[in-house]
Amino acid sequence: MSKIGEFTKPRENLILSRNGFSMEALDRFKLLYSEGDHHLVVEIELLVGSVLLGIYSDSIDHWQPPYEGEAIEEQEKNRILKNLERAFAYDGAKIAIL
Repeated sequence: MSKIGEFTKPRENLILSRNGFSMEALDRFKLLYSEGDHHLVVEIELLVGSVLLGIYSDSIDHWQPPYEGEAIEEQEKNRILKNLERAFAYDGAKIAIL
C-alpha cells in the first residue's frame, strides 16, 4: 500500500522513498536498489503490453561489497520486491516478477 508523499523523483531514472530505500535505472537491463549503505543490482527486462517491466527475482540474492557476504533471505527478498513494485507504481509502471 503506497502512502501519499512516500516517493520523490529528483531526477530521471531515480526514485527515492521516505521509507529509506531508493531505486535507480542503470541501463535497460539493470537497476540499483539501495537501503542506507547496502546496495544491490537487480536484473530487469523491458516488456510489452500492460506490464512494462520484468524483474528477475533470482538476481536479488546478495548485497554489493562490502556486504556481499550477507545473503538475502526469502522474506527480505519479498520485502524488496514489494518496495520496487510500489516505487514503479508511483512512476506509473506495472511490473512482473520473473
